[in-house]
Amino acid sequence: MGSLVKGSKRLPTGAFKGQRSLGLSLMLVLAVLAAQTPSLSHGLAQTWQFSVWVDERKLGSHSFEVVGYNRDAGQYEVLSRADLVARFLFIKAFDYQHESNESYVNGCLRTLNSQTRSRGDVYQVRTLPSAQGLRLATRKSDDASRQQDLEGCYMSFAYWDKKILDQQWLINSQTGEVLPVQVTPLAQGAFEGNPAQAYEIESRSSPDGSMLIRVFYAADTGRWIGLESDLENGKVLRYVLESS
Repeated sequence: MGSLVKGSKRLPTGAFKGQRSLGLSLMLVLAVLAAQTPSLSHGLAQTWQFSVWVDERKLGSHSFEVVGYNRDAGQYEVLSRADLVARFLFIKAFDYQHESNESYVNGCLRTLNSQTRSRGDVYQVRTLPSAQGLRLATRKSDDASRQQDLEGCYMSFAYWDKKILDQQWLINSQTGEVLPVQVTPLAQGAFEGNPAQAYEIESRSSPDGSMLIRVFYAADTGRWIGLESDLENGKVLRYVLESS
């Protein structure tokens, strides 16, 4: 595996080291990656399967399925499932399971239901009817549920639609946070040997620190083909497309 991108940045080195550092930085990045859904530029219902790696170590898979796609009405649903495990010396150091169901109308998020298990915690996010437009209800393990109302059109960290590159705020589907983001185009290079155009998405409002994700689109079709993010311990988290 390999990629070539010029002009990218690395996450600042944090105070955590070793296995704890890997687990915390993985959780931060995966909380956002779980929201991703694939490009619809090639038509109707499709399924994508990504393998997930940290350097040369495979953690598991993350799949996406687009169903109920109606081009005329601008409607569709996206089903997402991730199952990841990191082991060190045959000991489970980190595990992560995520399932979500999102629906969109004309590029705007309408419903979201997700559940995530990570490091012993359970996160739940769902949408509720609201006169303002979109109400997010979030809960972590046994904590009390929190709600917030959003006005206007919002998206999750969903790379299926390049409109994400024009957004200033995106919803984290694991935690329900609405995060400010900045998108920077990078020089054209390659991802896994395929010519690609890359963009860097940066958010600095996460409670665990800043986050940088590089997303790659095929240079000829504009289709999403992968992503990567530098972790605090210098390792690289990478999503590689296996099938579509």
